[in-house]
Amino acid sequence: MLRKKDLKMNNKEYKAIVKKVAKRFERLQELELKDSNRVKNRVNWFIAEYISKNQLKEFFQEELLNNSETQIYLLRGHKKIPIMRVGNRVIKTNLIKRLDNLVNFLNEKEKAKLDFVKKLEALNWKYKFVSDEETGVNKLLFKNDKGEYVAIFSPSYYYGMINFQSYEVKIIHDDTVNENNLGKWKAKSYTIEEITFNKRIDLTIEELKDLLGSI
Repeated sequence: MLRKKDLKMNNKEYKAIVKKVAKRFERLQELELKDSNRVKNRVNWFIAEYISKNQLKEFFQEELLNNSETQIYLLRGHKKIPIMRVGNRVIKTNLIKRLDNLVNFLNEKEKAKLDFVKKLEALNWKYKFVSDEETGVNKLLFKNDKGEYVAIFSPSYYYGMINFQSYEVKIIHDDTVNENNLGKWKAKSYTIEEITFNKRIDLTIEELKDLLGSI
C-alpha cells in the first residue's frame, strides 16, 4: 500500500517528467529550424517555402544575410522595404506566427491583389508578374504548355476582379506540310495580336478563365 509520502514523491516526479517532455518537444521544434551538419540555411529555406506556398512572392522577398540570419523585405513600387529579420535558430511555431503576420504589412490595394492571385491557381496556366523598368508597364503574363501566352497590360485588382484595357496574345497555329521539287517540309507559324478596348474592363476569375480558354 502506497503511503502519503510516496504519493507526494510520485506527483513531484510526474511534474518533472511533464516539464522534461515539454522542453524536449520545444527543443525538437527548434532543431527542425536550425542549421546542422547536413542541412544549411534551414530557417531561410522554411521562410522561402512559406512565401511561395502562400502566393506571397509578388509582395515579399527573403534574403540570406552573411550572419546566416534572414531579412524579409516588402516589395512595393520597385522598392525593397525591410520589415522583419529572423535568426538562424528559431522555434517553428513561433516563426509561423510571425510569418502569418506578413499580410498585415500589405495595404488595401495589395490585399485585393493577393486575393486575386490566390484564385489564379485554379486556371491551370503558368503565370508570373513582369515589370518593365524602362517603360514602367506592369504585366500579368500567362503561358501554356504549347508556348502560347496572354499578357495583360497594367492590371489592377479590386473586389476579386482584374481591371485592364489592353492585352497581347500569341497563338501558335497547326503545322502545315508543304512540298515542291526540293522535297517536303513542315512549316510552323504563329500570330501575335494586341487587343485594346475603348475603356478599361473588369473580369472575374471565371471570365478570365474563358478568355484564356478562347485561345
